[in-house]
Amino acid sequence: MSEEKLTRAAVVTGGSRGIGRAVCLALAKQGCNVVVNYCHGEAAAAETAALCKEQGVEAVTVQADVSTAEGCKKLFEEAVNAFGRVDILVNNAGVTRDNLILRLSEEDFDTVLNANLKGAFLCCKEAARRMVRQRYGRIVNLSSVVGLRGNAGQVNYSASKAGLIGLTISLAAQETASNIFSGIVILIDKPFAVGDWILVGDVEGEVIDINFRSIKIRSLDKTVSVITNSKVCSSTIVNCAMRSTRPYKFTLGVTYNTSRAKLEQLMADLTAMLEASPSVEKGSALVRLTSFGDSSINLLVSAYLLTNQAGTFLQMQNDLNLNVMDVMQKNNVDFAFPSTTVYLSK
Repeated sequence: MSEEKLTRAAVVTGGSRGIGRAVCLALAKQGCNVVVNYCHGEAAAAETAALCKEQGVEAVTVQADVSTAEGCKKLFEEAVNAFGRVDILVNNAGVTRDNLILRLSEEDFDTVLNANLKGAFLCCKEAARRMVRQRYGRIVNLSSVVGLRGNAGQVNYSASKAGLIGLTISLAAQETASNIFSGIVILIDKPFAVGDWILVGDVEGEVIDINFRSIKIRSLDKTVSVITNSKVCSSTIVNCAMRSTRPYKFTLGVTYNTSRAKLEQLMADLTAMLEASPSVEKGSALVRLTSFGDSSINLLVSAYLLTNQAGTFLQMQNDLNLNVMDVMQKNNVDFAFPSTTVYLSK
């Protein structure tokens, strides 16, 4: 059965003319459906949409003032209604109200900041909500060199573009910086290395890659798990390569009809079997009666096996478990299992 190809949908603010139109056409040529946003200039927006359609994609126009929360909400709701998703956001909308500072009104200052900076913030917020849910998204913010070096008569414009640069860096850093910092911690602290067998949360396996963003772990079934460094650093890490042994431990339940003499002999034989095994660390074998369960007398069987490799441990564990069964049969002791006794009155 052939899988239908997913067509990405892009929202371009201020897309009716100039740089915005060029961005819309570039996205259309890459096969993206395009939402052409405009505040004024319906005819120009319609022309841009028509040019996009010539590239074989779908395009719609949406009139919305992105400097307001209501306008941004409308833009994204109509985009989703048209294409079902938003994969790409290009924040291009912007205005200028140039003047020397003594002649620059508060209204003109606010107009530029609202359109160029606040609008980008509001659009990023609307886009992020949808992108997080669909686990995919790209946001491009168009700034200006004026945001870095300033320009006479453009204090409002320069401030808006400088703010947009800061906003972009901060958004990108929320996840990336955490992972990079955690990656540096891992590389410096070295809690594990490539080739080590580790347990992180519920993922266990061999470390096959460590980088500044994530680590890769290959499990026994050859599944490769990618875990971000921030998650690694916030989890308990068990590095089996840092120890020479692995614990072998379980509760053995035997039936209540086992006599004390049989029980003591069973415990002695189990201890002797463990101590005689070349897989068991000398002096680590332990067999003790620990509790009385609902359906069983419970024995703790414990030892340390001489390996830190998961595959070898599983084989050693398998062999010892079979030996436990042999000892149980030799002593004519039965494994306990949950049971219920029902008494019927006449």
